[in-house]
Amino acid sequence: MSHRIEQIASLLQHELGQLIAAEVELPAGSLVTVTAVEVAANRQSAKVYCSVLPFGTAGSALAKLRKASRRLTSALYARVKFRPLPKLLFALDATEERAEHIDELLDRIKGDVPPAPQA
Repeated sequence: MSHRIEQIASLLQHELGQLIAAEVELPAGSLVTVTAVEVAANRQSAKVYCSVLPFGTAGSALAKLRKASRRLTSALYARVKFRPLPKLLFALDATEERAEHIDELLDRIKGDVPPAPQA
């Protein structure tokens, strides 16, 4: 990845984090963090990875982000100086959820926690 693409990704991550907090009405009690942005080499699109807490609200929060992507892009035009802006594609960063699941498995192996009931 070129240095310029990395700079754009970093700038988008920072600006989107602020814009989401200010502009997007998220489900009550939700916290959304922009964890990473991957900008395509041709700068046509940017995949925006978001972590959502609590995990149960991730689906509705992601839907609200996708619905607000045009509004967020418009707000970005006022904040950043490079053109054209890439199309924003929001995706869930499930790293925290996977880490929590691995911790539960490790605790179960150690015998600290009884196994979870099977559905």
